[in-house]
Amino acid sequence: MKHLVSLLLAVMMTFGVAAIVGCDRTPADTSTSDINTDLPGDYTAKISLGVMNDPGEISNADKFVESFNEKYPNITVSVEPISGSYAEYILNNAAAGLIPDVFWVGDDSVTRFAENDLLLNLDDVIEADDEFDIDAYYPAMVKLGQRDHNGSQFMLPRDYNKITVIYNKDLFDKAKVAYPKDDWTYDEFVDTCEALRAAFDADQNLQSCYPVDAMLNWPPSYTAFFAGFGATTIQNGEVQFDSPEGMEAIEAMKYLVDEKLAFNPYNASIGNLFLSNKVAMWFSVRTIVSQCVAASLNFDFAAFPAFEHPSVGAGTSGYGIYSGTSDKNASWALLKHMMSEEGQEAFSQTGNAVPSLMAMNEAENASWKMYPSKDYNHDAFVANPDRDVVVTELEGLPSEIHADISGGMLDLLSKAFLPSTYPDEFKKKYPNKEDQTLANWVVFKKGQLEEIIQDV
Repeated sequence: MKHLVSLLLAVMMTFGVAAIVGCDRTPADTSTSDINTDLPGDYTAKISLGVMNDPGEISNADKFVESFNEKYPNITVSVEPISGSYAEYILNNAAAGLIPDVFWVGDDSVTRFAENDLLLNLDDVIEADDEFDIDAYYPAMVKLGQRDHNGSQFMLPRDYNKITVIYNKDLFDKAKVAYPKDDWTYDEFVDTCEALRAAFDADQNLQSCYPVDAMLNWPPSYTAFFAGFGATTIQNGEVQFDSPEGMEAIEAMKYLVDEKLAFNPYNASIGNLFLSNKVAMWFSVRTIVSQCVAASLNFDFAAFPAFEHPSVGAGTSGYGIYSGTSDKNASWALLKHMMSEEGQEAFSQTGNAVPSLMAMNEAENASWKMYPSKDYNHDAFVANPDRDVVVTELEGLPSEIHADISGGMLDLLSKAFLPSTYPDEFKKKYPNKEDQTLANWVVFKKGQLEEIIQDV
């Protein structure tokens, strides 16, 4: 999946890279059964930690390293920011060994990196290390660190990201509409959107506002919609979004756009309306809280509404160990520390992310719940973990077509809501306006995606 964190942290910049230390390494012994899981405090080594070239990610890495060096002062860890297309950098520089010993991995890249033998299989060291308990982390996040979400562990999840409703209290107050509550249903969500729309239309100063930015072309969001209506998109290589349940989900999303309850996500030029006080609700994740603070918004949080089949889009990012690491012992020690209570606490103090370690989120005074202040409904970010669903449409498909499949789904759910955006090839197939329907568009896109899958 296009993981939640990378979507909101950065729009990848022009390809480039910071200088990486530890060059000319090639994958050697990739077993992990011989790793020393009880490394002495005076162990000496030099390793590197690769992260996206984003201020927040660099800050996270620095905090991890600072706390790690309190335990291992003789292990030098250089933080290596990677600019541009992060995944492509990792893939393109594997042959030259220009990959950090430990590096950031988005949940959408785990299988691709594992297929290319770039990550150590962590199963043996997890089993051997008595200090590490994989069951202490949110199960859905652990699954996202596995190859094809159902196999060996190649990445350990750092954070717990799930869609949460962030709402603008000022717009709700102007509309005289009640704030959303954590126990609301999807029908109540639609009712709230309709009440907001009516109020906005009645106020000349608010007519350009929208009730919600539902991010309907964002994989975690549309996955939740499909699952909520009892449908899937692509499963085991079979395109299934044209099922009756799938069409119901697509029609529900189209209704939000048609009735101006949500703006059409295809219009990318519109910018971020929520941060501009033009949207009352935003389906987003914890990483955007600092943006809301910077925009001086009066906001709070509510849990994602419950569909008939309660589902919430969830994702993570984390770290893995390069298969050609210069020091497996030091690399595991660093990775384990980042996942430990001490490391997660250092990460938690940023306030801009939810730790993946479940125990870190139970206390009312957990560090991340103090930002911007403890008076917010922070529990919305950890509500109903049993409803978490992750994007599985790429499972079992060759990595070389992942981009085409993701692009096809994006095209489907970006252009489905305005017939004027249908591509020329679709209009040629259906030259009559009355045939240029949503149903035919769905069938058309299904055929395209099936062809991509069958051609590999």
